[in-house]
Formats: sequence, structure tokens, C-alpha cells
Amino acid sequence: MTASTTVYGTGTVSGGELDTDPWLVLGHELCGHAWMGDQGLHGPDEVQPRGQGGHQETVKRENLIRAEQNIELRGSFKDPNCGESYTLKKGTTTWSSFHKVCVAWRSAHGYSITDKIP
Repeated sequence: MTASTTVYGTGTVSGGELDTDPWLVLGHELCGHAWMGDQGLHGPDEVQPRGQGGHQETVKRENLIRAEQNIELRGSFKDPNCGESYTLKKGTTTWSSFHKVCVAWRSAHGYSITDKIP
């Protein structure tokens, strides 16, 4: 068995990029997506406009874990990089597909990806 060399991370409230430990990724998936799905509260993210329902509610739950562990909070759709996730492999950062959606929405509304939306 070979250990993965891929690093996962997210955009933070301050606009930085923060690599995410695997236990926090698991917490995001189990305490966010899975818990919400079990409660009947999680809609398919693909059909939600970014920032409404779906993933943003999961990020709120992830941020409860981050606050508990004194880790900078993950950003929301109003923060730089929209709080999106990325992978870092062999020195190359690849943002999630929703990062492009965020860039397009912001461009159409006069904001850049690095802006904090009021």
C-alpha cells in the first residue's frame, strides 16, 4: 500500500489557503454531509446556486469542529476563494470545480475572487 501524496485544503475566512488534516476532511464528510443527509437536510450541491443550501450548511458544521480545535475557519461564498477546497499534488494546486463557478459569479457582479463580499 502506498500513502497518498495529495494534500487537501480550503480557502479560509481571512483569504488564505490552509491545508486540511485528513481527520478534518473526514469530519466535514461525516458531521456535515452524512449527518445532514441522515437528517433529510442535505440537498444535492450541484443544483444549488453557490452559497445557498447544500454545501454552505456543511461548511458551517465543519467550522464548529474548526472552532473547537482552534483552527482558522473555512470561508463561505462571501469570503476570498469562496471557501472552496483544493488539492495540492506535486507542487500544483487544483481548486474544486465550484471555484470556477465562484469566479464567474463574482465577475458578473463586479467582484474578484480575492474580494470579501459585504
